[in-house]
Amino acid sequence: MNSASSLQDPPNSAAPPPRPIFATDDIDARCERARAAGAEICMEPTDQPYGSRDFICKDPEGHIWCFGTYRPGDKPA
Repeated sequence: MNSASSLQDPPNSAAPPPRPIFATDDIDARCERARAAGAEICMEPTDQPYGSRDFICKDPEGHIWCFGTYRPGDKPA
């Protein structure tokens, strides 16, 4: 896993860039697909206390993408 420094905003930015969050299934497979496509995995798939399983990656152009299983309004299993 990479350090949190890979998620920091550029030092001269007035506001952080948007970071899309995608609700999806099979986080582990999506993480491996992103890794195979050249993404830097900033946060490996992690179970969250609110019931989601998430990962964060940075694409080769430097954009941050967040993926998780949590969908607001879903009833817990």
